[in-house]
Amino acid sequence: MKTALFLCCALFAACSASRMMRAMTNKPGACPKPSGMAGICVFDPNVNCLYDSECDGDKKCCSEGCGKVCKDPVQLAHAGECPAPTSEIGICVLLPNSCSTDGDCASTEKCCSEGCNRICKKAVNPVVG
Repeated sequence: MKTALFLCCALFAACSASRMMRAMTNKPGACPKPSGMAGICVFDPNVNCLYDSECDGDKKCCSEGCGKVCKDPVQLAHAGECPAPTSEIGICVLLPNSCSTDGDCASTEKCCSEGCNRICKKAVNPVVG
């Protein structure tokens, strides 16, 4: 009887660990920027998610400012290189086309340094393949 109880507990623990590992596995790609919309923070399991595994297909569980929702992933790095900065000095203000990663830019653009900002610029020398 003790052996059966032990085996039952061991099987339950193994299944729970497997389910937890699957839940915490990240899907490829990166999350896009949050839309910036504000709202009341209420978790709705029909809308919100906690892990990528809760999202259909290739979608990822991404922050939307207040809570996480399933979104299409963005590519981490776009093809090509950043062009040279247009100036070495400038006023440091947050520009409307500022970015953090290539994923914040159109597919033909890269997130490039421009003085004290990073902005989306058309990529040079893109490799098409």
